[in-house]
Amino acid sequence: MASVCSAGAEGRYGTVVIKGEIELGLQYNYKEGQLECHVVQCRDLAAVDTKRNRSDPYVKVYLLPDKSKSGKRKTKVKKHTLNPIFEEILRFSTTMSELDARTLWVSVWHSDMFGRNDFLGEVIIALGDTVFDDVIPKWYPLQDGYFQVTYISLERNRKPKTSEINDTVLKYLFDTAVEDSNLKDIKSRQDISQQFMTNFITFSQKCV
Repeated sequence: MASVCSAGAEGRYGTVVIKGEIELGLQYNYKEGQLECHVVQCRDLAAVDTKRNRSDPYVKVYLLPDKSKSGKRKTKVKKHTLNPIFEEILRFSTTMSELDARTLWVSVWHSDMFGRNDFLGEVIIALGDTVFDDVIPKWYPLQDGYFQVTYISLERNRKPKTSEINDTVLKYLFDTAVEDSNLKDIKSRQDISQQFMTNFITFSQKCV
């Protein structure tokens, strides 16, 4: 079963209480064949430096199921702020038809000078449900790290708790079923359903 392992080495989880929002705009550039993720800004982020009430945030984005380092996009770091303004466009080369089965994983991090970056929250967007002709950016509440905890813990052989199986995990298990199936051999939706159940059972057996 696939796992998001590349993100695990980049930072620490659980060092702050997750709060705040991120403003994102999503468009598909038909001319260039690219998904464009406009990272506008964040507001009311958690403070890693509690004495000075500040963090040094940046945003990291993956277009799942591509979890490779080459598939990662990042913004610049904004120093000493809980309300960073990024105004950066992160681009992913992909066809419009592929986006129905892909998921955008957006996470916010505090950049530590010693490389121990702290997790500040995430947003998971199922692109099959996204309307790309709406050019107005939207605010998304930052969530705790269920997505990272579940899959990185499996990579590190830590058994996740059953309470960590949420809608995001189920959605990703389904996307993984599509990815793992040989598309040439799929004759019906039942083929994907069977692969999904295989992935779900395998995952459940690793939970406590």
